[in-house]
Amino acid sequence: MEYERLFSLINRVTRQHLNTQLKPLGLSESNFMLVLRVCETPGITQDQLNREIYREHSIVTKAVNRLSDNGWINITPDSNDHRRTNLYPTDFATDHYAAIKQCLDETNDWLSQTLGIEEQENLSRLLDIVARHVMPKA
Repeated sequence: MEYERLFSLINRVTRQHLNTQLKPLGLSESNFMLVLRVCETPGITQDQLNREIYREHSIVTKAVNRLSDNGWINITPDSNDHRRTNLYPTDFATDHYAAIKQCLDETNDWLSQTLGIEEQENLSRLLDIVARHVMPKA
């Protein structure tokens, strides 16, 4: 089996498609997930965000700072531990949340358009099994 080649191909095409979908919003495939997670979990710490999306700390820090500069995220020192920061969506992010989710839903539909419902469910289940196996344990 050539899993790596197939995953790489699907990843590349998906990223290109997402970039096209998200460009009108001023987001990209590399930062939209941060906005989604902050909107879905207001007050999330940056450390929690790193763990949830499984990206390097320095990459997330740069992306969060850029998103803050562009009006998507508010960065607030944690009131209990000033070494931590909490992330909150701006009104701008909250206003655009539905559009971002729609881009993601459309991309998922686009990726699975040749599959029947049962095949989509099986693919989702199998990818979930693989993802759980390869992700580091917290």
